[in-house]
Amino acid sequence: MFLDNVNDTLIPHCEVYDDGETLFIDPHSYAEWVSSRINDSESARNFIISECQRRGLPRAEIRRDRGKPYQILAAPPSFSLFSETRLNAIGKSNPRLARSLEPMAIEASEGKLVTIVSMINDRCKHSNVPPKRGLRQAPDWTGYDYRQSWKLDGTNLSDEYGALIRLLYDDEEAPNYEYNLIRPDDGAILRYSTSYTFIRDFYGEPVRVGVSEPEAFSLVEAGRGDRVIK
Repeated sequence: MFLDNVNDTLIPHCEVYDDGETLFIDPHSYAEWVSSRINDSESARNFIISECQRRGLPRAEIRRDRGKPYQILAAPPSFSLFSETRLNAIGKSNPRLARSLEPMAIEASEGKLVTIVSMINDRCKHSNVPPKRGLRQAPDWTGYDYRQSWKLDGTNLSDEYGALIRLLYDDEEAPNYEYNLIRPDDGAILRYSTSYTFIRDFYGEPVRVGVSEPEAFSLVEAGRGDRVIK
């Protein structure tokens, strides 16, 4: 697919293609790409991100003169992880993971909230939690260290965190699990109810997938400045 100028100044004549995992932006002139600072253009980045989402791809790579990578961009996952295109691509390389994600894809399509968090460092890998519940935009949760939200006293991980991790490693699921977390942007403590599933191999590491109803939370303590997590 060739793009003949997205607004003439945003992206020079490029070839845009993908391999099922990565969207490749291949400028016909790398020098033009850099000299016009196209790579810094917010509009160009938005185009690349929307194209990733349309194709259900998690990342984009800008090529250097049809060869070496120049810049790698991570697209906000949003719902793209569960798109039919994305699941088909995952199924080709990791059928077991695709089968594990299919039920979550159905629940996400039904309006439920799905969050994927590393069991190694508790960093978020995917979330579609809306600002109404989490305050920040869904893509902004990616990379967030959830371990900080489990430290209700500011220092120690809560007992509910330890119990959840043990349940998942022992039983591989924790249906309707109730727990308190700090909401990072305002320091409020909220109570949640989430059904968790353990996936042993999500691109090389174990994760927990939480599925919940959008309204399955309640306020325990109002926000406090000293609990805000930067």
